[in-house]
Amino acid sequence: MSMAPAARAGQIDTLRAFAVMAVIFSHTITPEYAIGEFAFFEFGAYGVYIFFVISGFLITGQLLDIKKLREARDDGLAAPLKSFFAKRALRLLPAYYLALFGAWIIDLRTIRAEMPWHMAQLTNVLFGFDQQAEYTSPVGHLWSLSMEWQFYLVWPFVILLCGPRSLLAITLGLIAFSFTAWLEVLPLPQPILLTSIPASLDSLGFGALLAIGVERRWPIARFARHVWWVGLAVVIMTVPLMVGQADFGWELAPYAHEMLNVFFMLVVYRAYSGWTGMTGYVLNLAPLRYMGVISYGIYLYHQYILSAYEGLAARLWGRMPVDYGVLLTVSLLVISWIAAHFSWKWFEEPINRMRQRYSYPQKERPVTQTNITSGTS
Repeated sequence: MSMAPAARAGQIDTLRAFAVMAVIFSHTITPEYAIGEFAFFEFGAYGVYIFFVISGFLITGQLLDIKKLREARDDGLAAPLKSFFAKRALRLLPAYYLALFGAWIIDLRTIRAEMPWHMAQLTNVLFGFDQQAEYTSPVGHLWSLSMEWQFYLVWPFVILLCGPRSLLAITLGLIAFSFTAWLEVLPLPQPILLTSIPASLDSLGFGALLAIGVERRWPIARFARHVWWVGLAVVIMTVPLMVGQADFGWELAPYAHEMLNVFFMLVVYRAYSGWTGMTGYVLNLAPLRYMGVISYGIYLYHQYILSAYEGLAARLWGRMPVDYGVLLTVSLLVISWIAAHFSWKWFEEPINRMRQRYSYPQKERPVTQTNITSGTS
């Protein structure tokens, strides 16, 4: 992937910080906040989509680097695949299973009955069989992590085995297939659709497409200059929902969703390249960058903390759900940040350092954006 100054690498981490804040905001603000038919504060989905775009971009970039090294060394598949899966597992699984174990110990609501699904990274499949589980599960947010793992199980083989044209065709095919899901061509009930593989492949696909474009030196910068116009187009496409024209608004919604993915793709590219001006200043703020570094922990733990608090409130004050609002949002963000900070310092980071043992053998090469960010991806 193309070169980028090390000082700007953390801008993608800051995007993660904004994404996880959007998720927490969505999970703690009452659904009464809406404009017409448009759930204006339903930012949780937007946070997940940008996480998917970032993951698709970084993981595809890393795999493309591995592919070049494999071809140069004339290696088989075993060594690069072992390196990729070992490093992914060390980065993501220890904290994931630690949180599940803690939830099992305190018997968090329905967690023990659902445990086999969560342990097997099949939370999104659970929602397919039980359409209410997403709303009753104390860890409903795990569907997105399961979705990413399922993507990781397949995508390395696609990249390492396919030629350039085939890879591009498959990536575009993923996006097109996912778009049919949002058009409701696929007969999926809404709870399943929103947490299904088909509905998520477009965001991951746009991220992968960006990585392919960077690797092939497409003139992406020319289009990325107009990123805010793309964002404005998304807003305009949601206006019918805001003014209560639901029928026409929902017809536009799938197209607005894909335009939103394009917007996120261009935002990620600008952050990857190094945003300048006031936007660059904000994206380079050290506290936000650090929040992005520990964003996995914040995302992972926040729903456990919220569910435990709801259970405590039900026992002590006889009310559930708790009072949703800005105070709960701020409190949950702070507590989740503290939990993620200590998890990172005492648990995740020491394990993360072990990933170097599984680096794919390679010659010394210049530091790239992928190398810089891969430690926190």
